[in-house]
Amino acid sequence: MFPTPASPQFEPSSCRSAPAAARILAFCLALAATLPRLLRAENSLAYKYQDYQEADDRIRVRNHNARATLDLGTATALKVRGVIDTISGATPTGAPAPDGSDEVPLAVMEDERSAVVVDLAHTFGMQTVNLQYAYSTEDDYTSSGYALTWLCDFNEKNTQLQLGFAYTDDRIHPVFFSEGRNKDSRDVMAGLVQLIDRNTVLTVNLTLGNSSGYLSDPYKLVQKTVEILPGFPLPLTFAENRPDSRDKTIVFAQVARHFEPAHASLEASVRFYSDSHGIDSDTLEMAWLQKVGERWVLSPYLRYYRQGQADFYYYDLDQSAIVPAPEPDGSAPHYSSDYRLSQFEATTLGLKLTYRHDDRWSADVAVERYDMRGRDGVTPASAYATADIVTGGISLWF
Repeated sequence: MFPTPASPQFEPSSCRSAPAAARILAFCLALAATLPRLLRAENSLAYKYQDYQEADDRIRVRNHNARATLDLGTATALKVRGVIDTISGATPTGAPAPDGSDEVPLAVMEDERSAVVVDLAHTFGMQTVNLQYAYSTEDDYTSSGYALTWLCDFNEKNTQLQLGFAYTDDRIHPVFFSEGRNKDSRDVMAGLVQLIDRNTVLTVNLTLGNSSGYLSDPYKLVQKTVEILPGFPLPLTFAENRPDSRDKTIVFAQVARHFEPAHASLEASVRFYSDSHGIDSDTLEMAWLQKVGERWVLSPYLRYYRQGQADFYYYDLDQSAIVPAPEPDGSAPHYSSDYRLSQFEATTLGLKLTYRHDDRWSADVAVERYDMRGRDGVTPASAYATADIVTGGISLWF
């Protein structure tokens, strides 16, 4: 129900990276079709470790993820998930590269994020109700999230209707703020899962969301050259200022097809994203699951992401008439030099190997290569990240 992303999701974010609670609840709505897996009458324990390392000693994230599922009987299941992320390394500040260089300035950071998610699902008749609560904390960010998902099977269980709502309440409190700032997010989802034939399943979801409050990244800067005296220009940096509200629309479609003669399956999905900040993006994912022998599954996969830039993205403010505010508050004018809001594309290539020993335990390992590339012709290539990702896990059933 709460999958860990196969690769970091470098999509529009209001802070350095989405807090675990909000990220998990967002995936809950987008992937609600996986809920029936939770309701199998079995208990399980699972642990997964992921190491994400960007090139040139940039960001490194070590993720520990443990999950316990308990069958409570009478069609009720409880799942508890714990997440610990340790983050270290360097990340672009938002300031442009110095004259004569194409290397953007970096700032060193270190943090640890902890999160817990509690999931309770109950089936009555043809309907399932799922409640989630998620809480995460890090040095300068706390987040609480709540989600409710309702699913109903009909058409002899060949069709499933999904409706969901998620709400997150975030608090941003860097040490240099005189007081913390709040951010609220609301997402609603409607989806349909249709069995096309015995080997094909189609899933379609529509998600609408709104975020309001402090949506800027307190650690990102913009630069503007100011003439402090006639003939004496001085490049100065200012805190970025994003709008204090954002509406988003996400359309997601996935087809899963099993090929019996080949003992294999294909999963392909597309995702279209658009928001009121001017960002439009498309995501294509494909995975081939090939059974090898009785116990092994080999899964190569591809993820391609492409986005346009935000309306208020500037490499620097020197060519604009914008005068940065001393204390940005979300009101116009808006400006950001965060490379994640620029025009770019990203590709993830991966290979996963799963071993299912018996009905008691399984293990898996995956390796991935992540590569970002700018598309605006202005932002230097050094702003964008490439990374190697290694993931391993084990699951036990009893």
